[in-house]
Amino acid sequence: MPTKKAPKASAPLVASDDRAAFEHFLPLATARVKEGRLPARGAREVSVLRANVERGTRAVLGAKAAILAKQPTADFVAIEELLGLVAALDYAAGRVPVPLADGEVPAALAELRPLRLLGLGQLDVLAGLGLIPADRVAKIREGRGNVDAARDGVSIAGLFAEFEKEIAGKHPFTAEHLETMSRLGNQLVRALQPQGAKAVKEAPAEEALLRDAFYGEVLERYESARELAVVAFGLRDLDENVPLAHARAPKKGKTAKAPDA
Repeated sequence: MPTKKAPKASAPLVASDDRAAFEHFLPLATARVKEGRLPARGAREVSVLRANVERGTRAVLGAKAAILAKQPTADFVAIEELLGLVAALDYAAGRVPVPLADGEVPAALAELRPLRLLGLGQLDVLAGLGLIPADRVAKIREGRGNVDAARDGVSIAGLFAEFEKEIAGKHPFTAEHLETMSRLGNQLVRALQPQGAKAVKEAPAEEALLRDAFYGEVLERYESARELAVVAFGLRDLDENVPLAHARAPKKGKTAKAPDA
């Protein structure tokens, strides 16, 4: 059975930062999640992988003329997007909520509460202008306590995202404010289990699924880049120029190990 090709971004990436890369390639990652095309192993060592992929991709692109001279049909489109994709992966990995230790809960609540109050106040204004449903804001305001405050953080950020087009330019909240609210809310919801609630095995969060989708896309494309690199560098010098995705620099007197297999 032929391997199904990943959908490509609609236009070449022109991104100034990791967030822009993430937003550009988000449709591709979302499609992978919907199709269940996720790696068997979740994303790991993203910072190491990014350094290796960036180095290897630049080496392959630098040898493009030499590769095309020997293999004229070589396709570089997917490889040219690798630098953007690995930047998007790094950003996606940073969006995955990290569990809070018990001692970190008070600080997280202290950071969330002012943002929550400001967010609710802004939603009241937007609802009063008829830009978002007032009943949705009223629903968020229901309830009390730390767990409710944590859930509010997630809901407030979600409402801003849902009506992003309708309220664009009509509020002072930045993407960073909303991401912080959502991240803290998600972390606290997991840390503040209501008393008497049974612990249940949660399905992976959307952020984790997207991270793994980007991870799988990067690994697949980088493997294709390494295959092309053999044409330019040969097997003997391949790893030196286009390292394995998870290769680490060897310690003195030791041979480098790459846990890619």
